[in-house]
Amino acid sequence: MRVQITRVLEATPGLVEFRCELGRAVGAWMGSTAARHGEFDVEIEVQEEISTWTVLDAPSPGSIVGGAGDASQISITGTVVDIGEADDPVVGIRLGPDVLLIEAPDRKWEVSRGTGVLLNVHAVQLYPIDL
Repeated sequence: MRVQITRVLEATPGLVEFRCELGRAVGAWMGSTAARHGEFDVEIEVQEEISTWTVLDAPSPGSIVGGAGDASQISITGTVVDIGEADDPVVGIRLGPDVLLIEAPDRKWEVSRGTGVLLNVHAVQLYPIDL
């Protein structure tokens, strides 16, 4: 996903404010170089296990918003595109042109492909990629 780093909040550990076609949020820059202003292609990851989500009435094209402040959460909406089989806890969620992989071992039975979901997470990580 293409993001623009609009503000570096903490150089170490690389906490940044970013915006993209899906919204604006705060995330942890996971690059090998220090975080800096500019546009970058990144993979967005959520490393926490998802224990709750809200099933939406319709599929969602995707959004990511929030994370400003210590107690803030980041809200992510998207559409389920893949569900792990049997004991595989991974669920793929379409966010615009990309797919976010999350672990939701206790919740994946609540959704099927094409279901819109809303996740509230504590943090996202931005891994820069070279295209």
